[in-house]
Amino acid sequence: MARPTFQVTEQLSEKVKTMASVGVRQDQIAKVLGVTPKTLRKHFRQQLDLGAIEANVDVANACYRMATSGTNISATIFWLKVRAGWRENAPAVEGEKNSNSQMPGMTVTKKAEPKPLA
Repeated sequence: MARPTFQVTEQLSEKVKTMASVGVRQDQIAKVLGVTPKTLRKHFRQQLDLGAIEANVDVANACYRMATSGTNISATIFWLKVRAGWRENAPAVEGEKNSNSQMPGMTVTKKAEPKPLA
């Protein structure tokens, strides 16, 4: 006797998208639904792809809001290190800390002037 055809519902689509968005592996999602990973990918490709992307966007937006609020210094420092390339205690070319910096321990480095060719 043939196996019954898998039926996709809106509720299952949301469940798959939610599980994918929080990092549940595809083989685990398939197990929850009682299908093979191949069947999961066949019927829920878009939910699997978009779930993780949309979750990353939500987290990035939350981090950005915290970093720019002025009330979460850790988020601000994280953003500057990751997105702006800042480093803590980077050796300054002239050995000076930026006196205008509002962030203790952060050093803005000046690029070394190129040496003229002889």
